[in-house]
Amino acid sequence: MSSGCSFELPAPAANQAYCDVSALEGGHVRLPKHMYVAGAEDTDNDVCPSLAFFIKNASTGEEVVFDLGLGKDTSKYPELARAKLETLHPVWIPQDARDSLEKGGISGESALNIIISHLHFDHVGDPDLFPNATFIMAEACKSLLGATGPDAPAIAKFSSQNVPLDQSKFLPDADFNVQIGPWNCYDYFKDGSMYIVDSPGHLPGHVNVLARTSADGSWIFLAADSAHRLCLIAGCGDVCAEYVNPDTGKLQSAHVDLPTAQLHIDRVADLRRNPKVFVLLAHDDEWYAENKDGPCFFPGKIPAKRA
Repeated sequence: MSSGCSFELPAPAANQAYCDVSALEGGHVRLPKHMYVAGAEDTDNDVCPSLAFFIKNASTGEEVVFDLGLGKDTSKYPELARAKLETLHPVWIPQDARDSLEKGGISGESALNIIISHLHFDHVGDPDLFPNATFIMAEACKSLLGATGPDAPAIAKFSSQNVPLDQSKFLPDADFNVQIGPWNCYDYFKDGSMYIVDSPGHLPGHVNVLARTSADGSWIFLAADSAHRLCLIAGCGDVCAEYVNPDTGKLQSAHVDLPTAQLHIDRVADLRRNPKVFVLLAHDDEWYAENKDGPCFFPGKIPAKRA
């Protein structure tokens, strides 16, 4: 039977390991729709969640966090992000990722492994709240972490600089040595239950997560900032190529490499046609509205998708 997708995912093995995936509250940010969706009105200022996730290997009990959403202490935000808090990107953070984890019984003081999808402020959260954690990033993030000062590129000034290097592990390109469809992937637990997916185009080092959610072929794809609205992977909207930055008056894109980002979006949309794959964006306001305060949030879990 065809999956509806143009490529196949790895078939389950005997006694296949899989993961329990839970959403974490990570605050909310205004993301004006016209920055991301072609033809949207510039008055459409949607408030979106910044979702984080808790992932547990159901066989071994190993745990990992994917992203941290927003941090409550906005003084730690990168330079350009702080400048936009009162205008373009106001934030509301009644509960951050540490609050969400501790609500489910996981201490922020524990030796967590935390995968950072990329260095934008609404995904890095406040690393200082996790003093014993190891932060896992793609190698390309390292160049942005070290770029400070007046001569630093704009993408570095909008990237968080507060991830501690002495607690960081950078994955080189060579580690992404498992080919799944069009993607280069890293087998995180070494048992085929969860992969970190190289997801280029949005920002250097941008990664997604592909995790099995059952032993018989269900998956979840945590797409981070691959797209900022569901319509862009659901076939009912086009990516905005350029918008006018109200601070500079110049045209810019939400992605550093738009053609590559568009290719990745197309691949995610293709994957979404597989009836046993659930694709979830970090800022999916529609999913959040339907599921907030419900069993998909930690200590509950997102159910496996069935065909």
